[in-house]
Amino acid sequence: MKHAIDLGHLPQLVRCNLGNNHVGSIHYRIDEWWSLLLINYEAQAELDERPYQLKQGTVILVPPHVEKHYQCDRSARHYFAHFRLRNSKQHSYHMPECFDTGDHYQFLCDTFHIMINAHAQQHQHAASIHLWHLLQRLADDFARIEDNNQVHPAAQQALEIIEAELSQNLQLPEIAERVKVSSNYLNAIFKQHFGETVYAYIVRLRMDRAHYLLAHSDLKIQAIAAELGITDLQAFNKLVRKHLGKSPRKIRESILH
Repeated sequence: MKHAIDLGHLPQLVRCNLGNNHVGSIHYRIDEWWSLLLINYEAQAELDERPYQLKQGTVILVPPHVEKHYQCDRSARHYFAHFRLRNSKQHSYHMPECFDTGDHYQFLCDTFHIMINAHAQQHQHAASIHLWHLLQRLADDFARIEDNNQVHPAAQQALEIIEAELSQNLQLPEIAERVKVSSNYLNAIFKQHFGETVYAYIVRLRMDRAHYLLAHSDLKIQAIAAELGITDLQAFNKLVRKHLGKSPRKIRESILH
């Protein structure tokens, strides 16, 4: 079964942590929040009586009011996040409630770990940003699966580097070296799979996230630029004007008014 998940606004993270599953049968329902779980054990699950086989790397994503039933043969732990969504219908994705993340398990674990630490330190907005990035990544990955588009391993690895290190000074030669292909070849397979060069992809991703942070956060503009790996505020302003049509200040003012 698929659920529509709207990522047009930053989600509101309510809680996240490592959860425990005990031996035997567990049954519960959450009526207020969406649930996102990353599983690292084998078990059987039923979501509103729909059966699933869980294993390491399985993601569960369900809206409120879904009956959850798990049957485990051993005690184990999983990552979880509970959150609220605002409905804008601007960027709505239809995603399965249970699916395998394949080779992305460690990346998702790392992102969950960062999010949990931010939440524990009461940096709630930062934690919600990490959750939004995680949901966006899952939505993008599933969209590629739906399109039956087998992404080249080097391109997939480059995507993971870019999304995990967007706040760093990303350079094409360094990324290409890390995924063990030439810069020209990496650009070529990016154009094949995504229709744009590596640099264009990085800029578009930064501008997409800049727009959301300007619209839905109270972070200072300089802090947003730093969050997106751009230390020169003038260069950030110029990029935003070029790609979004307005200065960062004008974008924020237009949202507020």
